[in-house]
Amino acid sequence: IKKISDEGLAKLDIGNRTLELIDLTPGMSYVSVKLKILDVETRKITVKGESKTIFGGNVGDKSGTCRFTSWEDHNLVAGKAYNVENAYVKEFNGPDLQFGEYTKFTEIDGEELPALEDYADGVQYTLAQLDERNGASDAVVEGHVLTVREGSGLIFRDKDTNRPLRNGDDRKNAVPDLRIRLIFDDGSGSCTAYLNREITEKVLGRDLDSCLEFVKENFGSEALMEEIEDALVLKPLRLRGFARSDEYGLSFFARSCDPTAEIDVPNVARQFLAALEG
Repeated sequence: IKKISDEGLAKLDIGNRTLELIDLTPGMSYVSVKLKILDVETRKITVKGESKTIFGGNVGDKSGTCRFTSWEDHNLVAGKAYNVENAYVKEFNGPDLQFGEYTKFTEIDGEELPALEDYADGVQYTLAQLDERNGASDAVVEGHVLTVREGSGLIFRDKDTNRPLRNGDDRKNAVPDLRIRLIFDDGSGSCTAYLNREITEKVLGRDLDSCLEFVKENFGSEALMEEIEDALVLKPLRLRGFARSDEYGLSFFARSCDPTAEIDVPNVARQFLAALEG
């Protein structure tokens, strides 16, 4: 090691930097952030054969929300704001802010942070932001359905594992279900979005029993797939749910789905063509 003088290095601030929640990515350590506790829950886990109580929930700041896990009882109170130092970030459906033995909490007034009711309708993200931060536990996205993917409509799941069954699988324990898999785009990026049975029934205006009868009457599921495409393809939607990003890309699991305002289609088309040419 040779000691040198470097003006640029000398000016570097290597202390803790206060981040916003939207800046968090899995793998970060020594994180400082000002946040509000939105809710707190406890659960029991077993560590090395011993029962331990951990604390979890959601936190928020003006940039968004994320999950948290506290491995120690820091007496966190829902609705209160804190300056948090020496936290770290792991992955669980997006960044999960972790609090350990050496995490320090200082209660603050939190006037610059949104009120609890401001988080009720969710925090809006672009798909590019969600992909960059590896997802989020509660997110709202707005965009258009580009296509409905195979495996949508009436499906069958294994009763024990809840795994969707494919052609050739043993259907002895099969139970029927509904879902929709679609490619969703907001101009900043795209993802595979999943709509559950409740949302699918709302989209189709049919319950599961009606869909089973409809498929039987039409000698297959093609007609049901056509109804899904007619209802969704190129339609603008507002989705709320959780997102995660992995080696297969960004996935969004919707808890709610509502139509939203039409966008400027010619302008979006020009942006899409420009992206293709680029």
